[in-house]
Amino acid sequence: MARDYRLLIGASGWSHTGWRAEFYPEDLPADWQLGYYANEFPVVLVTEREWALPDADAGHWCEDTDSSFRFVAEITASPEAAIPQQLNRLAGFGARCSGVILCAAANSDLTAIKTLVDVIDDTWPVCIDFGKAGPPGDVRQWLGKQKIGWCWHGVGTAEGLQQGTLAVTRIHIQPDDPYQVRRWVETALASSTEHRQAILLFEGHPPAMTVMRQAQVILDLL
Repeated sequence: MARDYRLLIGASGWSHTGWRAEFYPEDLPADWQLGYYANEFPVVLVTEREWALPDADAGHWCEDTDSSFRFVAEITASPEAAIPQQLNRLAGFGARCSGVILCAAANSDLTAIKTLVDVIDDTWPVCIDFGKAGPPGDVRQWLGKQKIGWCWHGVGTAEGLQQGTLAVTRIHIQPDDPYQVRRWVETALASSTEHRQAILLFEGHPPAMTVMRQAQVILDLL
């Protein structure tokens, strides 16, 4: 499977029970699921659900996947004191980690964002998730000066994808038609540059495998 896509398409997590009949063979052991998933998609978002698995270990997950497979990690902004511990878990990924998504929807005033970004430092590329509302105006201006982007959720403008080194689109909604999926793919792809990694992630319980595959086909045709 080629991994040189300008846009990486994947899911939020891989340990979805709803994928057992739809995607994973029913007799596939749980600790083989990531490897099976990685045969079809080039990236995955590691959530707290995956860190809670009995065999959760970044180094082990790297061994289960091809060297070109990439991970993105979700970091929660609250409590702030937990961020260093969350970041420490990523050391085992090494260069296989494309960056972190800082979930800051509930803690998005300018002072808080400055503090959170300072905690993360320059260890990993970061894209901030403010939810569908986006960042407040003063935060938006500050992020522009710092060259840090924020997640796009598939509606409205995608301003946050055009700055920083990590541009993440997170889709929580079911598309009305294939043209909507194409718009998501094209918008995410347009943010990709030589110095910015573009990633399109599908959310859900579980994420819709048919839509993920449709997005991959559209990307291949563009």
